[in-house]
Amino acid sequence: MTSANGNAAGQPKDTPLFHLQGIRFQRQGRDIIPPLDLSLQRGKVYGLIGLNGSGKSTLLNLLARQLAPSSGSLLFEGKSLEGYGDKELARRLAYMPQFTPPADGMTVTDLVALGRFAWHGTLGRFSKSDDEMVHSALAATGLLTYASRPVDSLSGGERQRAWLAMMVAQDTGCLLLDEPTSALDIPHQVEMLQLVRRLSRERGLSAIVVLHDINMAARLADQLIALEQGRVIAAGPPEDVMREDVLARIYGLDMGIFNHPDTGAPIGFVK
Repeated sequence: MTSANGNAAGQPKDTPLFHLQGIRFQRQGRDIIPPLDLSLQRGKVYGLIGLNGSGKSTLLNLLARQLAPSSGSLLFEGKSLEGYGDKELARRLAYMPQFTPPADGMTVTDLVALGRFAWHGTLGRFSKSDDEMVHSALAATGLLTYASRPVDSLSGGERQRAWLAMMVAQDTGCLLLDEPTSALDIPHQVEMLQLVRRLSRERGLSAIVVLHDINMAARLADQLIALEQGRVIAAGPPEDVMREDVLARIYGLDMGIFNHPDTGAPIGFVK
């Protein structure tokens, strides 16, 4: 049984969102993710950072069940991830890939309505509750005025918001996003990440987001997790990771830090 936002009913509040023990992923006999232990808590926004090839997207795809681990134990809300049925998992976890598929002929409303599939099924009728969830998702992402627009007519930033709205309509407790800002200019990057942050706060959502820009990640996340060759080499709140020695280890560059003049938040730069 699930609650309205997709969390498992009856689970203790301190049950981790994800608990990985000895998780390993191999491709052609090579470790992409060596045996990894990791625990992620509910209600937090995590930023996965690191260089290209560090294993960020692979780890996210394991969490999203897009890939199967070669060995180890992966629990989601206290239950083996492999033990969930497809519909049950889709009611608890929403995933946005790095490259979203085309939405040929779809309007924004059509796309967002796909988020309700796990709740009414292929032959199920689209209910008043489904309509309300779609409308709520459009409103939450600022897309009500775009509802009848073809998805393919939208700008990159608007299209990413439409996919995020579909995830919101899915009404899960957890969002997994793989580089959602990679094709966006800076204003739309900021807009997208602010939206994820706001939705997490307002709706109590957990989110795990793969990002390249360390400063954007620090701005978004409650916790940063830095990977190198599939291993966690730094983890903690942004103020603990945003240090010269830690950034130098993550990126292999001589990095400096200064504080934002208004917020005091640490900002990294290459010396």
